[in-house]
Amino acid sequence: MWIFPRSLNSSRLNSNIMMSLRTFSATPPHSTDPPTREIKYAFAPLPPASLPIACLPGSGSSSSLPTHFPVRRIFCVGRNYSDHVLEMGNDTREPPFFFLKPAASSLVDASSPPFCSTPVALPFPQATSNLHFEGEFYLALGGPALSMQADSGGVRGVPPELATQLIFGVGVACDLTRRDLQSASKSARRPWCSSKGFDMSCPAGAVMPVEDLQVASIFGDGASGVFLRTCVNGKEMQRAPLSDMTWDVPHVLSHLSELWGLQEGDIVLTGTPAGVGPLEVEDVVDVRLVGSGAESAVLNIMTDETSNGGPTLIPPCSFRITHPLE
Repeated sequence: MWIFPRSLNSSRLNSNIMMSLRTFSATPPHSTDPPTREIKYAFAPLPPASLPIACLPGSGSSSSLPTHFPVRRIFCVGRNYSDHVLEMGNDTREPPFFFLKPAASSLVDASSPPFCSTPVALPFPQATSNLHFEGEFYLALGGPALSMQADSGGVRGVPPELATQLIFGVGVACDLTRRDLQSASKSARRPWCSSKGFDMSCPAGAVMPVEDLQVASIFGDGASGVFLRTCVNGKEMQRAPLSDMTWDVPHVLSHLSELWGLQEGDIVLTGTPAGVGPLEVEDVVDVRLVGSGAESAVLNIMTDETSNGGPTLIPPCSFRITHPLE
C-alpha cells in the first residue's frame, strides 16, 4: 500500500555532484526583473497537470507536506526496445529519438487504490479506428540539481554516470497511440503530434520517490530482474525486462539533455516493448512492474503468481476504455 503526503528530501545529491551539475548549463539566466504592470489573464489559468506522490507506510504524514508531483513536460523515447523495433518494421539500432505529449491535455491520473477505487474511465478518442496501448516505465525528474538551474533553462549536457541523480521518482504509464494516424504520418513523413499528443493520451500511475526504494540496481545490472508488464482484460500482452532497453536510463537522460534543458517536473517515458495492440470500448488495461529474485525482494514487487490486481510498491496504472464522447 502507499501513504501520502510525504516530505521531499533533497539529501540524495552530495555536494560534489551538485558542484559538477552546476557546470552543465551555459544558458544565460532569464530576466528576473519584476513585471512593469499587473498581469490580468483573459480567463483563470488551469492548475498544473500533476500525479499523486506515493510513499512507504511509516514515512509519516502531515497536511503541510506535498501530495502531488507537478508535471511540466512529457518526453517519450521512440523504439527503445529491440523487439518492438522489429515489430514496427525497423531492424537497426539508432540513437534515441524523442517526441512530446502536452502535459496539460494528455496526462491522466490513472493511479490504482488507494488513490482511486476503480480504473479511471477514458473515452475512446475521436478521429481513429485503431487505438493502441503501449505500456511504459517512466522517470519523474526533480531534486536540488534541477531546482538550482530552473532560472537558466535547465540542466544540459548531463554525463550518463550522473544522470540518475536527476531522478525524483519512477512509475508506469501507457502511451496511447492513434496507430492509423501514426501510419499515415510516417508515410507522409510528417510529425506524430496528432497520433501521440491527443487529449487523454497518457494515463499514468502515481510517482514513487526513489529515495524510498533501493532502486539503483534497476537502472543498471538489476534491470534484468524487473519486468514491465501490460495486461488487457487480465491477459498479458507485453512483458519485457527493463534490461531490454536499447538505451538504458542513464543514456536516455544523457541524450535528452543534449536536446533540452532538463527541469523539475519533466517526465520521461522510456519506451515500450513488443506486444502493442488495439483497444476497444470496455477494455481494461493494467500496466505494472513485476519482478523475480533479489530485485523483487528489494523493490517489493509482486511476482506473477500474486500480482493480479494486488498492491505493489511501484503503483500500477489502470484504466478502462469507454464509449467516445459525443
